[in-house]
Amino acid sequence: MSRLSSSTRSSQASSYFRRSTSDEDGSWLSAPGPYRDLIGSLCASRPDLRSRDKTNESDWPPTCYSPRVVALEMQANSVHECLKTSDPIELDHHIESYKAKESAKKRKIYILEGLNPEFISVLGKHLMIHPTLFTDHLWWDVYSCTGHTMNNTALASSEQDYICFEYPEEFLINVESRTRDLSYCLKTGRFTTKANLGANLATLTVDRKCSFWSSNLSADGSWNAVILCDPPPLVVDRNKNQMFGDLQPWANGYNDFLPFEDQIKCLTGPPRTSMFDDLHYYLEDHYRYLNLEEPSAPAFFIEKIVLEHFRRRHDVLKIEVLRMQIQLIGSDPESLTAADIESQRRDGHYDEESLQENCDKLCRIIDRLSPLKTKTVSENGNWKDTRPRFETLYRQFEVLLQQCRATNSAIIGLVSLIHATTSTKEAIASNKEAKRARVLVLVGLVFVPLSLASSLFSMAEPYSPGHPHFWVYFVVSVPLAIATVATYFIYDSRMIEHLRK
Repeated sequence: MSRLSSSTRSSQASSYFRRSTSDEDGSWLSAPGPYRDLIGSLCASRPDLRSRDKTNESDWPPTCYSPRVVALEMQANSVHECLKTSDPIELDHHIESYKAKESAKKRKIYILEGLNPEFISVLGKHLMIHPTLFTDHLWWDVYSCTGHTMNNTALASSEQDYICFEYPEEFLINVESRTRDLSYCLKTGRFTTKANLGANLATLTVDRKCSFWSSNLSADGSWNAVILCDPPPLVVDRNKNQMFGDLQPWANGYNDFLPFEDQIKCLTGPPRTSMFDDLHYYLEDHYRYLNLEEPSAPAFFIEKIVLEHFRRRHDVLKIEVLRMQIQLIGSDPESLTAADIESQRRDGHYDEESLQENCDKLCRIIDRLSPLKTKTVSENGNWKDTRPRFETLYRQFEVLLQQCRATNSAIIGLVSLIHATTSTKEAIASNKEAKRARVLVLVGLVFVPLSLASSLFSMAEPYSPGHPHFWVYFVVSVPLAIATVATYFIYDSRMIEHLRK
């Protein structure tokens, strides 16, 4: 099993980057060959194939990891691994030899972790996959500028032969985060969000995607399927200039979704290290739950795993909303600072936005599951029908969203109350200051006439204290002080009356 050297990957990455920024012919997506020529021809009908999204900060082709692929052959009573490699040339030779092999029914699943132009060229050339599968999988966010829309999956044609599952994945990191830090995955460019749980622990939510494509069922019962998975995340912390790798799943990962009696029989579970490894485990060890006559059957395990990840996200958001409600109930408005209120308001709006985003993702999945519903369910009970479970989870997210909005409204009310309390305190303080100033003015009004009278008489003999005409000073100054104070009160009362009007 050969691997591309890092220097070779770096030179290829720079070459593809120069080409993708200068050309608008779709050459960025595939390595040279017939599939790239097909993409170039399709650019006339699909402008979103022309160039890669410039806002995606991840390298293309990827330089921080090597994509890997596993090929599983589905037979009547068994599933076995026939290839596992990170070399696209080896995959190319394997598919060529498998095509030449004589077999009654050829049923193959290719699970690919990560993407690069070489693997896209090989799979697209041999399986004749429409390139929108790869561009939709690489589509990183609603802010993407490649011509995609927020509901591109939900509005797609019912005859579309693939589905992209957007889902969140929760990880636990031993770093205290007092604020919600928004970053991105270095491998995929998708958003990541870090939220504080206390006790030097934080959750890291990573936006993920898993895409499924299947061919039509041939006359002899043969079919091919391709599953595209995101690689394990490598998260960049922009604030502390560090990276997070080898992340541990939150709460030790999702629970196995197999029936209890089957869990007791097999006593094993998925590795929970990546979507690639988990799908490999379920498809190889629990294929008997699938109706192998249907090309879309392998999508069942993707639906189940994605459903469990959404449940984990719901649990985390519910904890955060409850924490906000508890803080709101137990808070003393007089002891809260503006920074505390602003932090609660920001957290509340983030949770509301995250809940709305997850509702949108679930809605898109539900819309696209309709054409797959009848294909994935076979004879083993209702637990295999994932659509009702997605709908139930969607309603749970909506309920939690309403709770979050109510909490945010309460926080806004608390902000208004605190502002009103602060304004009242400031008004009381201003009133006290005004009274103090008024007293000082009255004192000044009394002593100014006295000072004026003393300056007029110069307080010299015979008008100085202790001399016979000192009484003249009081005869002049006291009426002058009374007249000054009276004039001030008349003017002040008229001003107050004017302000009241």
